[in-house]
Amino acid sequence: MQTWIQRGLLCGMVIFTTNFAWADDHVCRGHLGKVSIDENIKVPSGVTCSLTGTQVSGNIEVFKGATLIINKGRVDGNIISKQAKTIKVTSSQVDGNIEAKTYTPDFIVSNSHVDGNIVCENGSRLKGGKNHVEGNIECRR
Repeated sequence: MQTWIQRGLLCGMVIFTTNFAWADDHVCRGHLGKVSIDENIKVPSGVTCSLTGTQVSGNIEVFKGATLIINKGRVDGNIISKQAKTIKVTSSQVDGNIEAKTYTPDFIVSNSHVDGNIVCENGSRLKGGKNHVEGNIECRR
């Protein structure tokens, strides 16, 4: 009998912990326009998040198979691909890094200002141009 109770408590703790980890984050599904988001953004697996003129005061994490499209936006943190399908940043300001360290087949940065680095690894290839990058562009094949 104790093992069932222990398993139930453990399962409840795992569910609570998982929900708590995303509790302070904005989950993006669909489109956001000219609004300010004062927290991190998570783009869940398989979902598309489009930001047009949006200001983000945190980081953006894009999960497996998800798509992030930013046009004329501002991100005060980093943009991080975690096996995203697409990361597309156009005519935007990113104060941190843009990272595709896991395979991201569609990785585009164009006409943007990046205060940090642009990093691509594990088969991700950077496309685009006309960027102003304060840091380094580090892309390994």
